[in-house]
Amino acid sequence: MNIKNWIQFLKHSHKGILVLLPLCLFAGCVNLKPVEDTTKFYVLSVKRDGYDGEIEKRVAVRSIDLVDYLRNTQIVKRARGNEIKYLAGHRWAGDLDLMIGMVVADEIEDLRSGVYATVGDSLNPDLNLDLKVLNFDITASDSSEVTLEWVIIDAVTREILHEGRGQASVSSSSSDPSDQVAALESALRQITATIVQSL
Repeated sequence: MNIKNWIQFLKHSHKGILVLLPLCLFAGCVNLKPVEDTTKFYVLSVKRDGYDGEIEKRVAVRSIDLVDYLRNTQIVKRARGNEIKYLAGHRWAGDLDLMIGMVVADEIEDLRSGVYATVGDSLNPDLNLDLKVLNFDITASDSSEVTLEWVIIDAVTREILHEGRGQASVSSSSSDPSDQVAALESALRQITATIVQSL
C-alpha cells in the first residue's frame, strides 16, 4: 500500500471508526452485570448475656497485642513451616483483637464464679490481663492452633502477679472455614481455662 492509498483509507475509515467506537462502548456497558461479592465474614462467639452474680473480683482484659501478620481482616492458614497464606474470600468481620478479648472475658466469667470480666479500661478492675497473641492460625492439616502469652497485673499496686504462655491445637471437623474458625475459638477457650487457674 502506497502513501496515497493509505491517506485515502484513513480519510474514509475514521468516519466508520467514529461511528463504531461509541456503539462498541455502549454495547460493552449494556452487557456488564454486577458481580456478586462472595466473600464470607466470620466472628468469634460470645455466650454470655450479662453478668448477674455477686462480684468478688473484676478483671479487665486490658490489651490484646497481635503479631503483625494477624493485624488485618484476613484469616491465616499456615501453608507449611514458616510459610503463611491468607484464605481467599474469607475474612474476619471485625477487629480480631477485640473479638479475642471478648471470648477470653466471656470464658473467664463462665469458668470462675464471682469474677466479672470485660475488655478495655472501662471499669475499676482488681486485676488487669494483658494478652499477646503469637498465632491464631489454621494449619496445613486443617486443625486450628492458638498461642498466647499473658500477664496478670494487680490494678492497684501494678505488681505482676503471674506470667504465662499457652498453646492449644484443636482438630476441625472439616476443611470448611466456618468449622476451622469454630476450632480456633475452642482452642482460645482452652488456653483461657489455664489463665483462669491463676486468677
